[in-house]
Formats: sequence, C-alpha cells, structure tokens
Amino acid sequence: MDTPILRQGRSLKPSFRTDTGHRLYTEKDLFRLEQVLVLRFLGFSLQEIRACLTEGPQTLQGIL
Repeated sequence: MDTPILRQGRSLKPSFRTDTGHRLYTEKDLFRLEQVLVLRFLGFSLQEIRACLTEGPQTLQGIL
C-alpha cells in the first residue's frame, strides 16, 4: 500500500514489478526510504527532503 508521504513526495517508486503486480524494491530503494522517514521525523517538509536527496549529500550526517 502506498503511504501519503511516498505518494506526495514521489520519493520511492518500485524498481521492479512482478508479473502479478507486486512491488519489488532494491536495497538502495530501502536506504532512500529510510532517509525520507528520518528527515520527516526530524520535521523536514517534503519539499526540503526532495531538495536534500536530489541536490545534497547522500548521507544523513551530510544533510544534518
């Protein structure tokens, strides 16, 4: 099931889909999801998160 944070932020799309439509995610996808969730927990807006993940450092320490 899609969650509002992922649907609104369009931050995580499945890398693959099975023949029956199930979403499959890579380890890299799950790492990105973890970053989004931590930044949301810290109070970042979806726009700020998008900017951090597209323009900024790829580690949470670098973002913070």
